[in-house]
Amino acid sequence: MARKDKDLKEVLGNWTIGFEALSALVYAILKKGGGIEDLSRLSDKEDTTVVDQVADLLVRPKVVAEQLVVPPPPPKPVALRIEDFVTPMKDDQVPTILLVFVSIWRMIANWLGYTGPIAWRIREGFTLKTIAPQVGPCRKDFQYLQNWNFPDEPTKDCIVFWIPRLVVGSTSKSVSEQMKLLADLRKQFNLPEHHLSGFGSVTVLAALILAHHKLTGEMVPLGGNWTRTDTCGSGGGRLGLGWVGGALCCGVWSWDGVRYGSVGAFPLGVELEH
Repeated sequence: MARKDKDLKEVLGNWTIGFEALSALVYAILKKGGGIEDLSRLSDKEDTTVVDQVADLLVRPKVVAEQLVVPPPPPKPVALRIEDFVTPMKDDQVPTILLVFVSIWRMIANWLGYTGPIAWRIREGFTLKTIAPQVGPCRKDFQYLQNWNFPDEPTKDCIVFWIPRLVVGSTSKSVSEQMKLLADLRKQFNLPEHHLSGFGSVTVLAALILAHHKLTGEMVPLGGNWTRTDTCGSGGGRLGLGWVGGALCCGVWSWDGVRYGSVGAFPLGVELEH
């Protein structure tokens, strides 16, 4: 009703438009052979049929057209890519404050027979249950993980020194023996305490493994082996990652004290970005 009142005021306030519209209507009636009797039907206050029909001819097509306007479809969701979460870095792309570690990690890479990227930029938001299956090949799309109770913590913005090769001699060792191996390696290469201090969370490692697979086609750990992670389920079992049937698989090992022959550890150092 407010719109109609506004339109009426605009027309009544602009006599030129109203007069021209009325003149055009009178001229059209006379042109078709009409006369005073026909014109009087437009001013009949008791029977407005003719006026209403004229109004319908003018207004209805516009109303119908407005009703037929179809809103544009919502934008399609943008498909996620592993590149949205992990980017390999060249040695000279590492921030200046971390350059002191580049040569050391390159030495470790050479010791492990690896020549690819050693530094990786990870962005926030990657998770194992929901994001991983969207950006890379995952065993049964990780549907079997949905009911597992473990901390699927989203990644944070960070730069990670990581070499996609298991540390030599890290398989067939218990968790404590693997941790000692990493600590000895840290001391040998004079790295800070937060480098080689653990296995890495399952989300960080999965993101790195899928990014490396996208980059090279390799399925690491190589040779059908698995890597331990720092992530444990509510029942105490420790999660591990490996490849089964061409897809990344997440498994669980219940006993940290058991020396599993195919479960090793990646060399890894995490630097959070502030």
